Amino acid sequence: MVENYQARYLVDFGLNPRELACLLTEDELRAYRLQDLLEQASSDLLDDETLFQTARANLVQFEVVGITERLPESARRIAALLGKAPVEFTERHNVASGQRIHERDLNPKTLFTISDMTRVDQALYRIARAHLEESLAL
Repeated sequence: MVENYQARYLVDFGLNPRELACLLTEDELRAYRLQDLLEQASSDLLDDETLFQTARANLVQFEVVGITERLPESARRIAALLGKAPVEFTERHNVASGQRIHERDLNPKTLFTISDMTRVDQALYRIARAHLEESLAL
């Protein structure tokens, strides 16, 4: 679930997750098999340029876009647009158990492979970040 996965969330491939979920057992659903099926079904349907253009066209129509590293600001912007009181966040850090892998721990070939597999996601992230920064400046 790596290859331009975020971009594929922004594109309607005509897949019906409910129909796919009906094909799975409860155990398979608990084991995230539905995500695997959606990944497999959408991974090779569009070339990178078409994926980027389609996802970008959808992304720029959003009223607000949030990004993880600016979650509090993103949530405040969303709340304001919805006319709701903003949610206050306390600072949290990723507290995943186990050995964390840092970018510096990866060899250049692995870094290149990840970068190559997420080219469209990276381009869309830059657009989303600019969109958020622009909306926060208003």
